[in-house]
Amino acid sequence: MQFILFLLSLFAIGCVLYGISAGVQVVQRGFNALASNDSDSKTAQEPQHLPQPPAAPLTSKGPDTATLPQRCINELQALFDLYQSGALTQQEFEKCKWHVLHSMTDGEAKHG
Repeated sequence: MQFILFLLSLFAIGCVLYGISAGVQVVQRGFNALASNDSDSKTAQEPQHLPQPPAAPLTSKGPDTATLPQRCINELQALFDLYQSGALTQQEFEKCKWHVLHSMTDGEAKHG
């Protein structure tokens, strides 16, 4: 009987700790959403503070011989991998994707 009570108390403690952890994560997401709403209201066209996109993986040809579209594809794939692994939130992923795609169109306008 004491063993069952001990297990029940351990389970209750685990539930409380899990609830606290989940609550902290919700509060953090709320603050991040408020912060992003403040920065989005300042300028609706371009994100303010973009996380730096990861460097494109090096191919056997080297980074200088890769075409601009291929480099952008590599960067987008790396960003998507980070998003799938949970390292980026969807909002961070969208901002980085926007940055990569616009750098591609700016690069083509300069070179083309």
